[in-house]
Amino acid sequence: MKMGHSRLLLFFSVALIHLVIPTAAQHCYDTGNYASSSTYRANLNTLLASMINNTKINYGFYNFSFGEAPDKVYAIALCRGDTSPSECRSCISGASSDLLKACPNQKEAII
Repeated sequence: MKMGHSRLLLFFSVALIHLVIPTAAQHCYDTGNYASSSTYRANLNTLLASMINNTKINYGFYNFSFGEAPDKVYAIALCRGDTSPSECRSCISGASSDLLKACPNQKEAII
């Protein structure tokens, strides 16, 4: 009976940790919106694709901009030092996709 209680306690402890300390965080800011058919969105899509496909960067830090004001877009990404460049780009790709879904049409967001 004691073993059952400890497993149950362990389960609830792990569940509580995941609730209190999320594994992924995102934040959408209310600093402005854009239309999905706008030049801003086209610039954003181009920028994100260039980050993912840039094989010249192999140290995990990405700092790009694309376009002209007022539709210029900026992006920064940083991967852990123990990830390979391909894993880093794959993570950036997934994060970009998740962020566009979570914060549609917002000009400022973090994931």
